Amino acid sequence: MLNVTARHIGIDELRRRQKLGETRLEEGCDPAEATDAEDEAAERYRRVKQIIDQRLTPLQREILERRETREEAFEEIAATLNMQPAAVRMQLSRARKLIREVYYEQSGIR
Repeated sequence: MLNVTARHIGIDELRRRQKLGETRLEEGCDPAEATDAEDEAAERYRRVKQIIDQRLTPLQREILERRETREEAFEEIAATLNMQPAAVRMQLSRARKLIREVYYEQSGIR
């Protein structure tokens, strides 16, 4: 779940940089840069996990975990939690939005 969320945040950041013309793709890959990228990914993972643990409601954490980690369908999650599928989608959307907003706020992005 955290890997998926961190990946999505990374993709959002890459898209934002591409819009602004900040990203440069170079043919060679320096091993030192790869280590830096791994460290950056680990830091992003840690920050997203902290946001999830501290800011999401237990219901949002449960839905996020079931959807992203277990890859359960919305209908399956809804049946398990005695909710409507639309309510599950809304809770997941709100959770993702909150994670993104808090992450960007902490990073000074936007």
